[in-house]
Order: sequence, then structure tokens, then C-alpha cells
Amino acid sequence: MVVPPVTQTPPSTSPSPGQKATEAEKKKLQDLIRQGQEELKKLEDYLREVNNYPELPDNDPDYKVQKKDIWDNSKDTAPKKIQVFKEQLEKQTYTEKTLKDAVAEFIYYQFHAQIETMTRKIATYRKKHPNVAEVERLFSEKLKQTANSTYATLEGEALKTYFERDFLPVFNKIHSIIEELEKKSSQGELKKQDKVAEAQKKVEEAEKKAKAQKEEDRRNYPTNTSKTIELEIAEAQVEVAKAELELAQAQAQTPQDTDKINTAKAKVETAKSKVKTLEKIKSDSGRAQAGDQKPSMPAPDTKPDLQPQPEVPSTSPEPKPIPQPDGKQPSTPKEPENKKPSVPTQEKPIPQPEKPKPEVKPQPETPKTSKIITASDGKTKVTVVFDKAVDADKVNIKEVTTKELAEKIARQTGGGTVRIFDLSLSKGGKETHVNGERTVRLALGQTASDVHVYHVKENGDLERIPSKVENGQVVFKTNHFSLFAIKTLSKNQNVTTPKQIKPSVQHGQTQIGENQTGKFQNKEVNHKPLATGNETMAKENPTSATEKNLPSTGAATNLVLEIIGLLGLAGTSLIAMKRRK
Repeated sequence: MVVPPVTQTPPSTSPSPGQKATEAEKKKLQDLIRQGQEELKKLEDYLREVNNYPELPDNDPDYKVQKKDIWDNSKDTAPKKIQVFKEQLEKQTYTEKTLKDAVAEFIYYQFHAQIETMTRKIATYRKKHPNVAEVERLFSEKLKQTANSTYATLEGEALKTYFERDFLPVFNKIHSIIEELEKKSSQGELKKQDKVAEAQKKVEEAEKKAKAQKEEDRRNYPTNTSKTIELEIAEAQVEVAKAELELAQAQAQTPQDTDKINTAKAKVETAKSKVKTLEKIKSDSGRAQAGDQKPSMPAPDTKPDLQPQPEVPSTSPEPKPIPQPDGKQPSTPKEPENKKPSVPTQEKPIPQPEKPKPEVKPQPETPKTSKIITASDGKTKVTVVFDKAVDADKVNIKEVTTKELAEKIARQTGGGTVRIFDLSLSKGGKETHVNGERTVRLALGQTASDVHVYHVKENGDLERIPSKVENGQVVFKTNHFSLFAIKTLSKNQNVTTPKQIKPSVQHGQTQIGENQTGKFQNKEVNHKPLATGNETMAKENPTSATEKNLPSTGAATNLVLEIIGLLGLAGTSLIAMKRRK
């Protein structure tokens, strides 16, 4: 900022007599008038510049002396001096002295106006960038006007020296500090805006990929109404991109909202976790399919393995009952008779409605509930009961229709019908996470009595959760929300498997039990691994499952012939004994 020089009165010259003296005086007066007009223009410019910045606060002690004791007086006096000068020029009442006084006064108020403008700038800097230590120190030590240290009493060269040597350099230093801060802040803002733009671009790319995957699935599977695992992953990646965009926008705001940023971060983690879970399911599904294809080769080998197994009963301790015909002849038919009722014993677990009797006991806990939230997706209704107040106002339910995931869980849990639900809580339309136990009731429509509930972990593992069926609803407790798999087994599924096995594989089961364990076991124990191993195939193709059991039927026929022979020998011995008597 250029400081106008203080004009000194030009030295007087000795006027020549006559006309020459008059011309010299006129020239001096014209020079003073021109100088006065130049300084007046500078003063008017400085006064206008002052008005470009907010006035100093009235009650701030840092600016009290500058505002009240100096500037309020200067801003009232300077216009009056300007008006006097203009009137003198208009009326030509000026003299050499009045012109010199006007020039000096204009320069004086120029310094006052510049100091006021710079002080107002500093006040703006300090408000925008509070607690900048160096700025605060420089202002307090060098620029702050006090009753004991003020430029109000300075005039002429003393005022000029104060402004140029003491005030202006300190102001320029403060200005440089603030300018550097704002430059860094501007760069930071640009980086934040770049991050927002980059996040927006990722959302568009993710949506484009999801759309392309959906179109590909439509072409490849025109009749499939379920989503493929690839489409589920693509849509989950869209949610990740949107959550990251929301986080970038929250971080770009000034001032930043910490709660909003933390909520956005939680959304990002949740969305990424879902993608990770789906990718793990896809990976496991691929391995499972490869595993299913490999055992299909040795499957025929297992059939010839079963055919030589009838040789084992030929060396079995069946000849031992021959020397003991009296007591063990009737025992041989009794054993199968005892084994036959053993199969119905498996039907005993079917009347499971007895379980609700002890499970009804938790119902008195309902008076403790502090919040109940209910929602429905049109097919399934969910009710969540909390024992205490929670920071949520809505429960969200979404059925995951990924076929690969349902099939994988069905295989891991031994078959059945599997439905998967994604449960979450929200408040004000934004997803939230609430800790603490809650009771979940799912109304799935027609619900079988045999229901299993599993928590699907992020890594794809399953965790069995205790559950029950109450008033047609699946009821279970959990302390968090994520993916839950509901597996149901109908009564037909529980009963048909032992009925198919009972008439055709009585002895065959015993042989398999012997080969697996090295000992003869009862039918009930041997039946369980057999049913588990073939359960999925039996459901999909009962005819093929029956055909796989046919080799064991041939082994059973051989055993029946041997038993008939033994019974004939036993009958002959009984007749001989009666004749002896």
C-alpha cells in the first residue's frame, strides 16, 4: 500500500518588484490547489475503502480505543475538512496558509483511514481463524490501541513514521500468515471436492455394472425370478459406493458434523461387510459345486463295494445260534420284531408341540418391554421386542433371494427349505446399529413345527440360534441384526425317509453299520447317517434314491434264504426232540 508523502510547504522566494511577484504567487497558489485536490482524491478513496469492511464491534475491548476514541472522531471530522476546502475553491476565498493546512489535514486523515481499514481486516481475520497464536501475539503487542499506547496524538512526520515503520509491516506479516492459512484451506477444500467427485463417479460406475449384470442374467436365465449371486454382489457394491459418497460429502462440509461423519462411516463398514459376505458365499458355492462333481465319479464304485458286503454275514457269528436252537430260535424272529418298532420311535420327536409348554414361560417377560417395532415386506411380517428403550424407530426386513446362498445353507444343515432375511434398524430413514438383546418374531405364513434359525456370519459360517414356533410365528432372540437363515422341515420330510428305508433295507442297514463301525448296531443308529447322506438326493429324485438302495436288497435276499434254512434246521431238531420224549 503506497503511503502518500507529506508535502512540505515550498520555500518562499523573494518576489521581484512589480508584475513578476504577482505571477510567482499565483503559480504557488495554483500548485497548492493542485496538490490539495490530489490529496483530497486519495482521502476520498481511503474513506470508501473503509466502508468495504464491517465496523469494529462496540463491546470488544481489543478495538474499543481504535473505534471510540480515534475513528469515531476522524470519520466525523474528515468530511467537514473536505467541505471547507471545496467551498474555498468555489468562492476563491483560499489563501496560501489555508491551502497548506488543507493538504496536511488530508494526509493526516488518510493515515487514520488506512489504519481503520487494516484494523477491520485484522478483526475479520481473527474471527475467521481464531486462536492463531502468532496473529494474536502480533496484534496484542504491536497493533492494539490502548489508553497508554495510541497513535491518536501523533501528527505530521511522527504519524507517518508510526504508520510506515511500526503499523504497516506488522499488518503485512499478519496478512501473509492468514493468506497462507487460507491457501492451505482452499487446497484442502479442493481435495475434499475432488473426493466427492471421485465418489460420485464410483457410484455411476457401480450402477452401470449392476445394470449390465442384470441384463446379462436376463439373457442367460430368462425364466429365473431369483437374483444370481453375481447380481447380489453388484447391487451390494452400489450400496458401498453410495455410502462412500455420503461420507465424502459429510467430510467436505464446513463446519464438519462429527455425528453425521460417524454415521456415514458405519454405513460404509456395513455395506462392505455385506459385499464380503456375498463374495465368501460365492467362493464357497463354487467350491461346493466342484466338490459335488468330484464324488459323482466314485459313486458307482460304492455300489460294487456294497455287493461283496453280503460275504461278511457269511462269516458272521450266525452259525453260533445253531447249537442253541431251544432259546435262540424264537429269538431270531424277535430281533427284527423289536427292530421294527424302533423305527416308529423316531416318530416320537414329531409331537414337538409339547415343547411350547415350558417355552410359554418366557411370556411373562412381556411387561418388561420398552419398545416394540413391527414391519412387513408384503410376504413376511417381523416384530422386534426390546426390553429397554432404543434409539430406533423402524425395523427393515428384506428377503435375500440368492439361490446359491439358500442351496449352500441347505447343504450345510442337512437339507430342508431355507429362506434368508436381512434384518436392520433405522431412525429417521437412516440405518442405525443398536446393541442389546431383542426378541424377533417372524410370521412366515404356513410354518412347520420343525424350524431351525441360523445366523449367517460375515465369513459365511452358520451359527445355530435357539428358536421355537409359537402361534405360527418363528421366535428367537439375538443381540444384533444381519443375515438370518430360517430352515423348515415339514412333517412329510421327517417321516417319509424312514418309511422308504424300512421295508427294503433292514439287513442292508445292519451291514452298512458294521462296515462303518466294525460292530453291529441297531437300525435307529445306522439309519441316521444314511438318511443324512442321501437326504438331498432323495428330495430331488426319490426314484434315483430308491434305485441306489437296490444292491442292498439283493444282499438282504441272500440273508433271508440263509435264515429260512436255519429255521428249517431248527424245526427238524424240535420234531426230533419231541419224538425222543
